[in-house]
Amino acid sequence: MAVLIESFSVVVKTKSLEHSYPGGLKQFLNTLDYIPSCYDEKLITFHFTDPEKLELFVDQMIIDSGNQLSIYDFALVDMIEGIMTHNNWLRFVRGEFFSHLSQFRNRNKNFSIAYFPDQYIIEKDIIHSIRFPIEWTPDKGVLGNDFLTQDRIESDYYFLDDENGRKLAFLKETNEQVFI
Repeated sequence: MAVLIESFSVVVKTKSLEHSYPGGLKQFLNTLDYIPSCYDEKLITFHFTDPEKLELFVDQMIIDSGNQLSIYDFALVDMIEGIMTHNNWLRFVRGEFFSHLSQFRNRNKNFSIAYFPDQYIIEKDIIHSIRFPIEWTPDKGVLGNDFLTQDRIESDYYFLDDENGRKLAFLKETNEQVFI
């Protein structure tokens, strides 16, 4: 499977977390301040609109692993520019993956994904399986690198916690849930 890439993302090999993080993948997921954006059996992804928060997250992840995780266990990915760190295990593609879904107005926009090269076959430019955040749609996705400032987030959005403790964002003007 492929995982959706939005804004600035950290993509981590789940196998590395299982073997290098004290208590394995389950313990890693239980101690997070950030909810994973999406994951499959091989990759776990975290999306950030603020590069400084991404950097803090990566530093803390390495420290919490007792320095067992290294820069070779994860990749930093920009949704426009692609993979920003050297690795030989991750691939990046940007394209119109949702054009066949006529119910979405943004179906013909470019979105970004990352994947292990051996995870699936691309047939006629159609990716058959992409993991994305719960309740995400192409109409709620990040479309470019014109990211929101903290002031704009505070003035235009409000937040509620769901039953799992995740923060959900809503546009004040329309009460529509959005992903930021």
